Amino acid sequence: MMTHCRFLAFITFGTVYFLRRFTNKSQLSWNAMKSNYFAVRMVEVQSSNLRLFRFGSGRHVMYPKALYAAPTTFSRKKHYHISSSYSLPTLYCHTSYCRFMHLFYPFITYLLIALCFVTTGTSLYSPVIIGNKNFQEYKGQQYIEKKAGETLELNCSTTEAVKWILPDNTLHIGFNPEERTGRVIENGFDIGFRNLRIEPLKRSDTGEYVCATEHSGFSSSIYVYVSNNENEKSVRTGPFLNSGPLIISKALGGLNVVLPCRTDEFVESGVELFINQIKQTRGIQFDPRFGFIVDRRLLNDRTEILARCKYLDHTLDMVIVPIENDEEMEDSPLIEVSNGWPYVKQELDMSCTFYTKDGFRYMLTWKCPHCEDGTGHVVSNRYIKIGDGIKKLLSVRNLRETDSGDYECIVTNKDDIHDVRRSVHRLQVSPTKGQLKVVDFSKNINFEEGNTIRLFHIARAFPSDEYSSEWRKYSKTILSGGEFMEKIEKGIRSKVNGDLHEDELSIINATVDNSAIYQLLIRVSQDYVYRRNWTLSVRPIDIQPHIAIHNRFGRLLSSDVLIDSKIIVTCLVKDTKPHKLRLLYTTKSGEWEQPDDSEELSGFTFESVVKWITYAKGHMRIRCEDDVTNKMDEKDLVISEVETINASFIAKKPVDLLNEDSSIYEKDRLELICILPLNYDLLVF
Repeated sequence: MMTHCRFLAFITFGTVYFLRRFTNKSQLSWNAMKSNYFAVRMVEVQSSNLRLFRFGSGRHVMYPKALYAAPTTFSRKKHYHISSSYSLPTLYCHTSYCRFMHLFYPFITYLLIALCFVTTGTSLYSPVIIGNKNFQEYKGQQYIEKKAGETLELNCSTTEAVKWILPDNTLHIGFNPEERTGRVIENGFDIGFRNLRIEPLKRSDTGEYVCATEHSGFSSSIYVYVSNNENEKSVRTGPFLNSGPLIISKALGGLNVVLPCRTDEFVESGVELFINQIKQTRGIQFDPRFGFIVDRRLLNDRTEILARCKYLDHTLDMVIVPIENDEEMEDSPLIEVSNGWPYVKQELDMSCTFYTKDGFRYMLTWKCPHCEDGTGHVVSNRYIKIGDGIKKLLSVRNLRETDSGDYECIVTNKDDIHDVRRSVHRLQVSPTKGQLKVVDFSKNINFEEGNTIRLFHIARAFPSDEYSSEWRKYSKTILSGGEFMEKIEKGIRSKVNGDLHEDELSIINATVDNSAIYQLLIRVSQDYVYRRNWTLSVRPIDIQPHIAIHNRFGRLLSSDVLIDSKIIVTCLVKDTKPHKLRLLYTTKSGEWEQPDDSEELSGFTFESVVKWITYAKGHMRIRCEDDVTNKMDEKDLVISEVETINASFIAKKPVDLLNEDSSIYEKDRLELICILPLNYDLLVF
């Protein structure tokens, strides 16, 4: 127990001036009096230059400016500090005034004693935190960066008893409060001095460390960042302290919502926030100590919202769940459910708790779809005694789909019939074990050619380890004839975090041919199938009509057409919007005519088509016109007696009766046959 008094600035200006005035009346100089009799030191206390004196052994400890705590407002008055070994001097006065000097000795002594008692119990200043290196400052708070495996050592000092308050890091990856206790050492040789040592540091130790006084209420703090070495950092979470997905409750009241994207290192910029997959730039503030502070108006009040913090290639996911306003929840019964994924033939327990000191005044009642049918299927009359309130249980054995509905807990005041409070839980019993709760998904959006397309779907699944998914593409073109389904293997990504599943399809440098209906097929367990469709439309940059000629077998003809053969002429434009096309042809007469038997085809995913089936009778020129773009395409149809060049030979024997195989021998006679289309020149090599 300390026996000396701790005080700062005990002698006021008036007292010092009074003493000096009397000594000046004598032949004793002020400087001699100060040096020979008074152990007095003067310090000017300022808000930006606090110097703390410690008393006890006659030695004064002054901390340098680099180790000061967070700025605190103080008076700018000048004070004098007097050593504990101080005693009043004996004055040798030669004037009549000094004869009465001894009358003021008791007054000054009592003044010093009174001030000592006043200042012994509490401190006038915030504690000072120092360490073995200079601290940096961010938004008015000191901080220090350390690496995992290093040692943290902090000292806290003031003029009264102090204590260290460690951060609550429950949500940090790998945090264990009992394990941390084994690495923390606190000690102090003085009631106003406390040393904190943590060794070895872990990444989960990141947080705010507070040094607080026990009586006056002053405190100072320092934020400590503890990060892993580069080769030990998580590929997915990176500097984020939480693994996610975090479930964040959002009250409907208040101006802001804090999304705890805290980091293990000082990151002032570069962290991005996505709400429902949309990057946010307004109404948000990032602080590495807390995360994102988000304007509540950015978040829908009544729906679940997916938020993602992203730094470089690292992400942290959160699901924001709305809750009732705090004022509405106050003094209401609390319903808890044993199973968040109920399905048929399961057992389910609920509890309703009402916290009150006067439990005998209140009664709990359950109201549900089968609470009063008398079959015993639902048991809702069991009370449990708790120390700070009343609790009533509800049990459902062998769940059925008909058990779905509202389960209401009603609190009734026996002494006041108007005092009734309620809470409701909506139960949905799944007919299957496999279940899916959709959190978010991308919308149907129109794109232009060259864009990168990203389709995503996020959902919570049960059982999570029995989840599987695949992407499909459905389209219809002139070549496919009917609807065509294609399983997609490229550009897909599937990510799982707990029971949260995210599926993504990316299309780089999209073209109009990517226009289709895309489907995500999800299977959960063996009894649940879910499908989500997107209609994707890609607008072409250059719209150009195109003529194609096929034979009756559907083969594209790139050269001459055999006379009298059946041909299929198509005029086609690729665009998700319909186009009005016109097909024309001309022969030797030179006049353009529209065939009577051409037909317009529809129902294709991204094609407008006009088809004409005819027979090749002679040379003609075919034109396709697009009334929307005023563009056209032309192609010449060349008729030939043969479809392609055809060469063959006939081998004749020297003697007709010679019986030989089909091989060619010496003295055989060969006839070469070459068939060419019309107007082709014959060359033999």
